[in-house]
Amino acid sequence: MRRVSAVRQLPTNHAGFTLLEVLIASLILAIGLLAMAMLQIHSIESGAFGQKATQAAMIAEHERNELASLSYDDRESAEEPVTIDANGEQYQLSWTITPTPSGTGVNAVNLQLIQVQVSWTDELMNGKTRTFTLSTLMN
Repeated sequence: MRRVSAVRQLPTNHAGFTLLEVLIASLILAIGLLAMAMLQIHSIESGAFGQKATQAAMIAEHERNELASLSYDDRESAEEPVTIDANGEQYQLSWTITPTPSGTGVNAVNLQLIQVQVSWTDELMNGKTRTFTLSTLMN
């Protein structure tokens, strides 16, 4: 009599994945997706900072042009505005004017060093104050 075996032999060349391989692949995929999400958040924050810095530069340039339109003596008596609201953001504007004589005798030129500072509070950086400074010499 022939004996019938109840145990079937599996082929030795499996074509599937083991559970461990699937778990490792899932872990690698999760780490990659998390890194992409962090990169996206950083990109959004950088874009917001760039927009605010550009606005601050435009405010400083505008104020420098306003000061340039004044005469030498009138610049020193110019009033400083305290706060400017631009695109829903509060910017603090200040400037300093420092007389800077250049040359001597007949070649003397009266110059003024004008420094325009625009500051704002960066909420994305836990309330850190950011400052943009524009410096120029005018006669």
